[in-house]
Amino acid sequence: ATPRPTISWFASTLVRVLAAANVAWAVVCVVSAAVLAGQASPYGRAHLLLESVYVGGLGVLEWRYVDALNRSD
Repeated sequence: ATPRPTISWFASTLVRVLAAANVAWAVVCVVSAAVLAGQASPYGRAHLLLESVYVGGLGVLEWRYVDALNRSD
């Protein structure tokens, strides 16, 4: 079996930065939905909240599995 290629420490660090930025954006979306609760339509609030779930979940998965990219097993 051919071993899988691994990523460099630099690429791994960039993925962690991206993951942290995604989680931070998820927080911004939740805060925006709360601040705009009286002005935004229900669809607008739903969009912000669903975006926070999607982007936050993506950030968590990126953070959790970046180390798997460095394993060659």
